[in-house]
Amino acid sequence: MTSPLRPLNDSILQEAWAFARDMSGWICRLFGDPRALVQTLLIPRDDARKLRQWLRPLEIMVRRLILCLAEQTPKPNDEAAVLNTPRPSSPSASPGKPGFASENPADWPVSFQLAPQPSRPARGQKQARRDLPRFVDARPLAERLEAALRALADPAPYARRLRRLLRRNRARVLQITVLVFGAPLNPAGPLSHALGVQSAIAFDRLCADTS
Repeated sequence: MTSPLRPLNDSILQEAWAFARDMSGWICRLFGDPRALVQTLLIPRDDARKLRQWLRPLEIMVRRLILCLAEQTPKPNDEAAVLNTPRPSSPSASPGKPGFASENPADWPVSFQLAPQPSRPARGQKQARRDLPRFVDARPLAERLEAALRALADPAPYARRLRRLLRRNRARVLQITVLVFGAPLNPAGPLSHALGVQSAIAFDRLCADTS
């Protein structure tokens, strides 16, 4: 006889949501919001490295929170409704829309990635540090920050999509597990451990529900 799965702790999750939103605010104050980043065009390489060091734990925290929210999302009676859940909406670049050419983040066709493919440097592309340019394009980092801000502002579509993803493509479950649990959240301190436990519980409950 299997033991019942533990319920999620709402107070921990509420604290984690508040911390994630605070963290996104700190990032915007330290480095600029997405609009300000794009308007600078180029940022010093060291600043870009520091921004990535802030963005990565924020993105992991948001993924863990979305995983917990997905577990709390009511299961539809009609499984087809889950399978046909659309992706979270984002503006699309077209002749009638400025898309990535715009300095207005609301126009950017970006969406928070629940399970992005891990990036690896191409073979033979490694450069000595002294050969690297001193400044880098700010737009990719601005897009990542904008996507995280959108997920924090309206996480429900991403939670529904995660349920859909687990139902349609079980092969991605392992990848999601690695991305969700594979890195510490040092800026959050003890809260990161508590959220890690909650997301592990949510993952177990989701897998039991979608098996």
